[in-house]
Amino acid sequence: MKLAVCYNVFEDSLEHLKASIEQIRAFPNIVAVVYQKVSNHGNKQTWEYEKYLEHLKSIGLIDDILCYTPSNSLSVHRNEMEKRKIGRDIALLTNCTHWLSMDSDEYYYPEEFKKAIRKMDKKGYDATACCIQDYHSSPNYVVNDLQTYYVPFISKVKCQYNFGASYFKYVDPTRGVTNYNEAYCFRPDEIIMHHMTTVRLDLKSKYLNSSARVNMGSLDNIQSMVDRITTYDPYDLRKDDPICGVVDDYFKVKDSFDYYVDFKRNNS
Repeated sequence: MKLAVCYNVFEDSLEHLKASIEQIRAFPNIVAVVYQKVSNHGNKQTWEYEKYLEHLKSIGLIDDILCYTPSNSLSVHRNEMEKRKIGRDIALLTNCTHWLSMDSDEYYYPEEFKKAIRKMDKKGYDATACCIQDYHSSPNYVVNDLQTYYVPFISKVKCQYNFGASYFKYVDPTRGVTNYNEAYCFRPDEIIMHHMTTVRLDLKSKYLNSSARVNMGSLDNIQSMVDRITTYDPYDLRKDDPICGVVDDYFKVKDSFDYYVDFKRNNS
C-alpha cells in the first residue's frame, strides 16, 4: 500500500493539526494539507496561517500544501466535497494506491492505525469505515458512548466522491465514496477515530464556519451552545449534558495548542 493522507483545514481547528499528524506520520507516504483563506461561509482568515503550515512542512510533518478557494456558485456542502476531492487527486498524482481524507481534529492511536493498514492491505478492501469516539470540551473528557454514525477510513484511489451517494455506513455526506466493491467497517476493538469535536481554542469560530451551521439556528443560539460546552463539568452534570469519562491527554492536544499559540504570537 502506498498511502496519501490529506487534511482538510481552515483556521478554526488549526491548533489540532500538529498533534493529529504526529500520531500517524510514520505510516502515510504523503501527508498533504488543503486549506482555505476564506471559509465556505465567506468568513476570512484572521491571520496568514499559511506560515504555520509552511513551518509544519519545514519540520517534516507535511509534504504538500494547496489552497482551495470556495465557489460562490456551490453550496457549503458541495464546496466541502470539492475540497476533499483534492486529496484523491494528490493520491493519484503521487502514484499512491490508497488515500484518506482527515480533519485536523481527528486522531488515531498509532498502533491501531498500523494494524488497520495491514489488514486492509491483506484483505484487499476497496473502502473502509470506523467508529467515532467524541471528546467534549476538553481532551480529558471522553464521551462514554460511541457515535451512531461512522467516518470513512482508507479507500483505494479508484473510489470517488459523489455528493449524496449512498455509502455502506451512515457517514457525513461530503465524505462517502463510490466505485467500491468490497467494503469493511472496522470493529471498535480494531480502530476508532478519536474526534475532538468541541475541543477548540475558539469554539464559536468552529460553529460559524461549520458545514452544519444551517442546523444551529441564530447567533444567540450558537453563543449559548458555546457557553454551555465551555463550562462543562463532568462532576456537575446539567440536563442534556453528555456523560464523560476523565482520561489523560494521550494525544498531547494541549501541547499542540500551546505550540500553535506561541507560533501565531511570534508570526502574526
